[in-house]
Amino acid sequence: GEGGEAPKKKRKKIEITQEEYDGMSGMMVGELRKREELDEDDMTQEDLVNWYLDLRDDIDSEEGLIEAKRKALGVIQRLIQIDHTLVVLNLDELADITPESKRRDARKLAVHPNANADL
Repeated sequence: GEGGEAPKKKRKKIEITQEEYDGMSGMMVGELRKREELDEDDMTQEDLVNWYLDLRDDIDSEEGLIEAKRKALGVIQRLIQIDHTLVVLNLDELADITPESKRRDARKLAVHPNANADL
């Protein structure tokens, strides 16, 4: 039959190994720390994800890029919410931004002052 709706693609849960997580979080935290030391502008979540993806010269497909981006977003989310390694600097500015994905992209991130220096 015509006019039938295509089944919705269910978003696959992103699998990430502890090793991958440690590597990605270490790179991101290191870059944020470096920028802080150099007194450079704060990075938004979108800046940080793009910086990370630019480093990944092993990605050669659109699917690979999408998966790497989703992993990076997941790592950042965990660094903020669970590990408390990153803090969002501009929470008050974000309230009016919609949709949520845009709001998250606009978050300015910094390393929590109490985060371990050896990350």
